[in-house]
Amino acid sequence: MAGPSALNAMAQAIANVSAHPVAGLLAREALRVLAEGLPRVMDHIDNVEAQADMLYGACLAGAALGLGKSGLHHRICHVLGGVYNLPHAETHAVILPYSVAFIARTAPEESEMVAAALGARNAAVRLHEMMRQVCARQSLKAFGLSLADLDAVAAEATLTPISGAPEVTRAGVRQLLGNAFEGNPPSVK
Repeated sequence: MAGPSALNAMAQAIANVSAHPVAGLLAREALRVLAEGLPRVMDHIDNVEAQADMLYGACLAGAALGLGKSGLHHRICHVLGGVYNLPHAETHAVILPYSVAFIARTAPEESEMVAAALGARNAAVRLHEMMRQVCARQSLKAFGLSLADLDAVAAEATLTPISGAPEVTRAGVRQLLGNAFEGNPPSVK
């Protein structure tokens, strides 16, 4: 659970990397700490220092979310969890690379902040690599969803507008879900 939970915390931070100054600072530091700590925990699960770092990073991510906002990623994951009873952390972990790829197309400067905090060239690609390393189920298909379910999730996730995100459309969310359904590397145009 450590791996998917770390990616879940990263999702909280990513939603706030460009939020007001305090939330953004907390979010970027959370991403840095979590990205550095996750491999150490996964390599040596009994490493208490690495576990403490991960808890610190998760706390920072939660604080950023508390001061900032959630967004498209959380909306999708809460529909998947609430309607289809998918497991919380694993769902966030699987959706995260694709929601970050979506951000890269609509808010490239935000995506660059995420990549820098992760110490990566491309945030979506790095998060997909991390997800593949730590998650047993690596696609929405692996959770038992059907293609028809994706249409319903996209409709529910876009039922009301997401504040500050006019570029979020039902078709865009459906495409994001289709990519996560297959589990292929995220498209990074």
